[in-house]
Amino acid sequence: MIDFENEIYTKVATALRNEYENINVTAVYQNVPAIFPSVSIIQESNTIATRYIDSGGIENVVDVMYEVNVYVNSKNNKKSLCKEIFSVVSDSFVGLGFERILAQPIPNEDESIYRMVGRFVAKIDTNKKISRR
Repeated sequence: MIDFENEIYTKVATALRNEYENINVTAVYQNVPAIFPSVSIIQESNTIATRYIDSGGIENVVDVMYEVNVYVNSKNNKKSLCKEIFSVVSDSFVGLGFERILAQPIPNEDESIYRMVGRFVAKIDTNKKISRR
């Protein structure tokens, strides 16, 4: 199985931590995080790109999709801060070679929390080459 989840998570999490000193970044979904601002970066799917399977049945390329949730609960500027943080996430994924297919605010169980969700897709080959197509 082609799996570079740890490397991708680390690169995006590092970019966030470089911009926001006290940000909580996790690789698991949280409905209501304990610490804010908070970002979850989750690989939601990793499927074989069947047209790249060789004659020996070996997978050479996978299609991956990451879902990112950004949570902010500041009193004054939660929407703008959430968008700012999401922009760092998006720039990081796009810089790695991903395509953003979704960015939208989403209602959260706790209405004092502003939340955005994003999805990023790419193909990754056995040499760690990430591409949009």
